[in-house]
Amino acid sequence: MNTNIKKTVKTLTAITAATLLSATAMAGSMNSDGSTHKQSLDQPAGASHEDTVELQTVAAGFDSVDNNDDQVISRTEAEEFGFGNLFATIDMNGDAKITLNEYHAYLSGSSESMDSVEGE
Repeated sequence: MNTNIKKTVKTLTAITAATLLSATAMAGSMNSDGSTHKQSLDQPAGASHEDTVELQTVAAGFDSVDNNDDQVISRTEAEEFGFGNLFATIDMNGDAKITLNEYHAYLSGSSESMDSVEGE
């Protein structure tokens, strides 16, 4: 993995972690399911607490980049957060927007997550 990609992944991870901390601090603004993010990822059956926290962290990080709250990350939003150079890689279905599932799949390094992305 080249240095720029490593730096970008570290930046995305930091954004996600910082957002989770701030979202946790705003406990009064939780959704009915107890989550603090606008969107949710499908949790696998039998997901552990750690898995749940990871999914909430990813969703909170996604929300922090989605400045206009349209539930996708545009190229402009990605550029504003310093990962415009990876936009085409993260936008796995090539529709010029990054969905929460694509964001999660990229961060987790999982092509398995793409099963749910294909239908978007």
